[in-house]
Amino acid sequence: RDLLCRSGPCDRRGCIVASCGVCPLIIARGVDCEAENIVCGVACGLCSEFCMGECCRAAHVGLGGRLGCASCPGAASSGERAFAIHYNAFHLNLAPSLEFGI
Repeated sequence: RDLLCRSGPCDRRGCIVASCGVCPLIIARGVDCEAENIVCGVACGLCSEFCMGECCRAAHVGLGGRLGCASCPGAASSGERAFAIHYNAFHLNLAPSLEFGI
């Protein structure tokens, strides 16, 4: 199907953010942060805690939000989100180490 519907080089979706913080963390082959309607596994590299989630928006937005919660777990926008709670409880003041599987 992709050969017939997406044959032009400009038709390929792909990350256009030069310093994308999400793409290097995705461990799925052939997937970038532009993927939508995903089910993802998020693993903490500091303690191997693992959780599953879903996102209907682009992975850049959804997974970026999870990365933001881990980076700033005390921020008001992080609220009661799983990785904010995890990093507040176990890794306060440490830089996040996450892997995203899609």
